[in-house]
Amino acid sequence: MRFITTVLLIQTLITILTIVESRRECIPRAGKDTPYCVCNATVCDDLEAVTKAPKGTALLFETNKRGERLKQSTLKIQSKQNVDSETNDETIILTIDKTVKYQKIIGFGGAFTDAAGVSLNSLPKQMATNIIRDYYSTNGIEYNMGRVPIGGADFSPRFYTYDDDHQGDFKLSTFKIQQEDYDLKMPYIKLAQNITANKLTLFGSPWSSPTWMKHEGPYGPLNGGSLIGQPGQQYFKTWANYFVKFLDAYKSNGIEFWGLTVQNEPSGVGPGKCGWNCLGFNETFERDFVKIDLGPALQAAGYGPDKLSLMIFDNGFVDDPNISRMD
Repeated sequence: MRFITTVLLIQTLITILTIVESRRECIPRAGKDTPYCVCNATVCDDLEAVTKAPKGTALLFETNKRGERLKQSTLKIQSKQNVDSETNDETIILTIDKTVKYQKIIGFGGAFTDAAGVSLNSLPKQMATNIIRDYYSTNGIEYNMGRVPIGGADFSPRFYTYDDDHQGDFKLSTFKIQQEDYDLKMPYIKLAQNITANKLTLFGSPWSSPTWMKHEGPYGPLNGGSLIGQPGQQYFKTWANYFVKFLDAYKSNGIEFWGLTVQNEPSGVGPGKCGWNCLGFNETFERDFVKIDLGPALQAAGYGPDKLSLMIFDNGFVDDPNISRMD
């Protein structure tokens, strides 16, 4: 009798868990061209966890104007011979050459910016949690990466760095992460880390150095300009150590980074080009800064290539394809 009771209890628990983990469907509301899904503190649609497609099939996720949102269906993979014999106007043929490989996709993600934090903080706590869950959980779209601005970004409520108004602070003795980090970035990074089923891959990107390190740009000292001097000289070495200070500060708060980009939009600085907090590098300066200053500083601090990845030419589009060939 005890055995029967146990079995019934297990079956009941399985039923309950199945209900909890099943997909919460979209609650549609009429939009301009297509319905959108309601998400608030009490309800928010999600997805079923993606599983590996059975052999000979592929999973299709479709969002359309009819209101379907990431609707999952299973496609049967056919040989070319069968496809040719059944082709009609609605047939889509995908040709995959397994022998040709390009760059590896590391992952997909979003940015933990001050602006995102301001928006999330304006919502009820549960609704903000639902939004992060929709992005990073197995019942969401399963982002596994996050970009973190090193200091202020172009949509931050104010322009700031971590060592403002301290002219000549080459030892970075007044370096300090700001309240924005504690209030707007770190809480949501940690929430995503707790929600994701995978390791959250983070990389940092600077928008601007402190103004005292820079030549004045076309919109003032913060909006534009480049570092004073040359790679290997004092300002460049100080800027390299600034990266180390950032990594150490976040690490002391329980957040570690997979990588860094050397500079956000390094080629976007010039007359009429940069109306935000930015810093200019051409390809030669960026290369030499990494070789002479940033790489050695990171290595000495325990952030060598076995611990941290460095990415260059962090632009929205490729101005010069030869950038990738810089030695």
